[in-house]
Amino acid sequence: MNGMGIYPEKMSSKKCNENLTHREFYMDIKEREKRLLIIDDDLISRFGIRTMLENSGFLVEEAENGQLGIDKFFAKKTYYDVVLVDYNMPDMNGAMVTKELRRIEENSDKNILIIGITANLDPVIKAICMRAGMNSIISKPIDINKIKNLLQNFNNQKVTI
Repeated sequence: MNGMGIYPEKMSSKKCNENLTHREFYMDIKEREKRLLIIDDDLISRFGIRTMLENSGFLVEEAENGQLGIDKFFAKKTYYDVVLVDYNMPDMNGAMVTKELRRIEENSDKNILIIGITANLDPVIKAICMRAGMNSIISKPIDINKIKNLLQNFNNQKVTI
């Protein structure tokens, strides 16, 4: 503990960069803030989701389209614990983005929880998303407890759809 009453290892986990210490990378997710990337083209939706997640202890980054989300994910392959990706985006829908994220993830030893978000959760969209590699898909408005439960189940390798 330093003179300010802050534990250095906890301080370093608050940094939003990919230069994680060995301890931070292998820390149990319950011991540090969860790192989440929101990929959604709707500014108001991103703002609402971000605010709710940050108030619940998540470190949140955003991307306003699929390609920017892929670029952020690629730059920080092992950084994020969760990716929330909107299904209905122009240029690249959430299923296309997920396929690319999973392709990038193959070269790392970390498995990322990818949760699709959509305002129109019908069985066809759900099937498309699951085939693309999403772990789950939830409807907007987002329920923070659903995300927390999915994350907990994912960490325990008990994700059910």
